Amino acid sequence: MPRMQIKKIIITSVDFSLNNDFKPDEKVDFSFNVSISSGNQQESKLVDSLVVVNTPEKEDAGNLPFYFSVTGRGIFSFSKELTEKEIDLFKNINCPAIVFPYIREQVADLTRRSGFPPLHLPPVNFVKMHKEDSKKDETTT
Repeated sequence: MPRMQIKKIIITSVDFSLNNDFKPDEKVDFSFNVSISSGNQQESKLVDSLVVVNTPEKEDAGNLPFYFSVTGRGIFSFSKELTEKEIDLFKNINCPAIVFPYIREQVADLTRRSGFPPLHLPPVNFVKMHKEDSKKDETTT
């Protein structure tokens, strides 16, 4: 297995807004979406991973107290060129799993600073997510 080095992890975009129509006496069913886009440069042994975590759009979200979208980016280098299988696993599982806690921290801080208890996003199973995405790709081809 090639050695991986984290070159950079940054939060590239934050969008947060309070819902002025929020009624605190109603039950809140909080959900969020995670999307991944990654690229790699084989000759330079780099993987660039972009992870976006957001609430559903206001029209689809129901009665949430706030809406957010946070994007994190990680750039990772490797000790040797990766095989196609290694690239797939690093781009879709390992690298996003490293970036996600930085996004989770940002969301908790944003919600706390907006006057709500900090929202601690639950862990995401990137292995399961990748398997489900792979199954979808197989059925569409």
